[in-house]
Amino acid sequence: MKKHYIVLPKSFNYHNLIKKDLDRYKNLNINVVKGVLGLIVKRLAFKLMMEETPHYNPEHCQVRICASNLKQLFGNDYKLALELLHKNILFKYPYSEGKCFAFALNPKIVKGGFSINTICGDGTKDRNIINKFFIESKKVDYKIKKNFNFLIKFFNPEKLTIDIDGVKNELNTNPKYSNNIIKQLISYTKVSDLCNGNYHFSFDPETDGRFHNNFVRLNKDLRKYLKYDGKKLVEIDISNSIPFILSAILTKSIDIDNRYLSNDSIKLYNKLLSYMFPKTLECTENNEIELFHHECASGKLYESLMTDYVIEYEMDYIDENGQEHFAPIRKKVKKELLSMFFSINSHYKKMQKVFSKQYPKVLNQIQSVKRRYSKRFSHLLFQIESYIVLQKIARGFNNSNNGKTPIFTIHDCLITTEDNALKLHYYIEKELSKIFFLKKPQISLEYY
Repeated sequence: MKKHYIVLPKSFNYHNLIKKDLDRYKNLNINVVKGVLGLIVKRLAFKLMMEETPHYNPEHCQVRICASNLKQLFGNDYKLALELLHKNILFKYPYSEGKCFAFALNPKIVKGGFSINTICGDGTKDRNIINKFFIESKKVDYKIKKNFNFLIKFFNPEKLTIDIDGVKNELNTNPKYSNNIIKQLISYTKVSDLCNGNYHFSFDPETDGRFHNNFVRLNKDLRKYLKYDGKKLVEIDISNSIPFILSAILTKSIDIDNRYLSNDSIKLYNKLLSYMFPKTLECTENNEIELFHHECASGKLYESLMTDYVIEYEMDYIDENGQEHFAPIRKKVKKELLSMFFSINSHYKKMQKVFSKQYPKVLNQIQSVKRRYSKRFSHLLFQIESYIVLQKIARGFNNSNNGKTPIFTIHDCLITTEDNALKLHYYIEKELSKIFFLKKPQISLEYY
C-alpha cells in the first residue's frame, strides 16, 4: 500500500503510551491515534503560519475540531485516541456553547521538535482512514484549474518528489529550523503536503494576480530537495522585477495586454502614463528616471543603495569576526525598499531617505500617487509581473513545447528541470525583449 506522510512530535511513541493501560488500549488502531494527532498538528501548523506566531503558547495556539468531524474521519475510536493522547501529548479543552472542542499540544512535546512519519496499513479500515484523512486538500477550485491547468498538471506526486531524508537533516541541523520549532513544524507540514500530493492553489485577479502554489510556500533552502521525474530543478529569476516594471512604466517602455489587469489597475495604469509624468518634465528629472531604469535593468538597484543604507541604519559590512556580510545587507535593502513602495507614505522613513538621495523626484511622484491609490499601486505592479511571468512566459513556453516540458512559477521566477534550463532561459530572454522597448531586465539562473 502507498505510504502517506504525516507530521508528528518527535517524542510521540505509541507503544510507550499504551503500556500505561495495555488492556484498555491494546485494540486501538495506531493509525487512528496517528491520524487524530496528525490532524491537530496540521491545523496548528496552518494556524501558526497564517497568524505568524513567533512563540508557542498553548493558551493562544489552540485549534478547534468538531467531534462530528473526528468521528467521520476516524470512527468512534477517535474518543479513545484522544483519551490516550490527553495530557501526555496534548490538552483537550471542553467545548462551550456554539464552539467545538479545542486542542493544544503540550509545550514539553513542542519543545522536543517534530518529524515526518508514515501512516499506512493493509486492511480495509486502515485504507478508509487514510483515504478520508488525505482527501481534504486534493480538490482544486474550478476557476483556478480552468485558468492555470497548464501549470497545475505538472503537480503530479508520481513525478514531483522530495528527498525526505535530506529535508529531515536540513530541518534538524540548520539552526534556522532547529532553534525555531515553529518554523520547523510549518516547514515539515509544507513538505508532507508535497509528499502526499496535497496541493494548494489560489489566485485573486483583483489583488496581486499571482498564482500561489506549493512551490511559493516552500522555503527556498528546501527546494533543492525537489526533483521532477528524477531530475534536478533549476530556477530562473527576473532580477529586480517589481522596481524594473515600475521604471519601465516611468519611461513608458512597456507593452502589456490590459485584459489581464483588473479594472482598477487599468485605470491606475492609464493615469500613471498621463498624469504622473507630463511632457513638461525637466531634463534633470528625465535623467533621474533614466538612471533609475538603468540601475533596475542592470540588476544592481539594491547594490546601488547599500552604501547609503548602512550609513543611515548605522550598520557595517564587516561582522565581529572580520567577515563581509554583503548578501544579508542586500536582502535587507530589497525587503525595505519593496515595503516602502507598498506602504503608506508615513512608514519606512529611513528607507525613503536612502532612496531619495539618488531618486528624489521618482520618490516624490510615487508618493503623490500613493496618497490616493496606495493599495491599488501595489496591485498594479504585481498584476503586471504576473501577466509577464504567467501569461507571456509560462503559458507561451508551455504552448511552444506542446505542454510536455515541466514548468513551475514562483512570482518573479520560473522553474524547470535542468535539462530544459537553457531552453527556458532563451525563451524568457526572447519574450522580455518583446515586452520592454528600451531595456530588458537581467535574469539569473540557479541550479538547485
